[in-house]
Amino acid sequence: MKHVISTGLALILMLSVLCSAAAQGLPDVASLYKDRDLNDQWDADEVETIRLSESGAEVSDPQAVSVENQTVTIREEGDYLVTGTWKGQIVVSVGEEKKVRLILQNVSIDSPAGPAIFEQSADKLVLTLDGESVNTLSDHTQQIFGSETAAAAVYAQDDLSINGTGTLVIEGGAKNGIHCKADLVIADGHLQVTSVNDAVKGRNSVLILGGSISVVSGGDAISSNRDNKEDKGWVIVEDGTLNIKTGDGAMNGKQKSAASRKGLKAVTDLTILGGEIVLDTEDDGLHAGNVIITDGRIDISTGDEAIQADDSVSISGGEIVIRLCDEEIKGENVEVADGTVRSED
Repeated sequence: MKHVISTGLALILMLSVLCSAAAQGLPDVASLYKDRDLNDQWDADEVETIRLSESGAEVSDPQAVSVENQTVTIREEGDYLVTGTWKGQIVVSVGEEKKVRLILQNVSIDSPAGPAIFEQSADKLVLTLDGESVNTLSDHTQQIFGSETAAAAVYAQDDLSINGTGTLVIEGGAKNGIHCKADLVIADGHLQVTSVNDAVKGRNSVLILGGSISVVSGGDAISSNRDNKEDKGWVIVEDGTLNIKTGDGAMNGKQKSAASRKGLKAVTDLTILGGEIVLDTEDDGLHAGNVIITDGRIDISTGDEAIQADDSVSISGGEIVIRLCDEEIKGENVEVADGTVRSED
């Protein structure tokens, strides 16, 4: 059965207009990131270097960077150009008010014990994917750090940003692909993430400004789960291309696995302002406290709800194609004020 919910029909079928995006107010995206999050430029004369190899690591400033066994530890603020292949990990430990940028230039880090890149203490860590470089980060086991369990190929205790035009391949063998315990910004780059559990997690928030993200995850694809701060726990997609598969995909969703295998998931607001998103999910395609869609193209195949909100769903633009689902749109209040929602299920 095929049907189209057009603009005029959506106004008639509207269940509630009380919780629309206009009433809630759309986020001021420009206020949610800094110039540092976007800057992918660097000067060879102004960066320290870390050259990795199968036999060890060579650093330009031994006072800023130490090498011990299979661990490279960065202890001073600054920009670091990282190249080469390494079977070990890079640890960032500079203090809570200092910032570090790692410029990844054809790097391959396979960590046998803990995250490949582990930010333990910093104000912000920025990963810049240099030029046309291809970079691979993988992990295999979790690592205990104080009271924390770090189980991701990239694990950040503090803010994390990713920019640049290169490629980053993430293989999360222990649990997650990218796990940031604070605010995560993906400004650009080509990300390919596979993970045993969640692929991309920003506990406080996830902001996607552009680039391309391809995900195959055993858990949720992209999520934020901070539920004890009123202004956190959100996911925003402003632009970019997302291609997501969770679990065994939509065709096997009827199995109703106990694991959460959703596409985009936020404990508070999930806001989509643009971009192209293709979802093939075992669990819900889009799931949040409130789902707000103003633009973009979203293609959804799921074994559960296509769009589910604990509170409200507000659609005021864009194009949504639902190819397979258990239920199309579910929420306490649902408003389709503009745009197109087409079901082919």
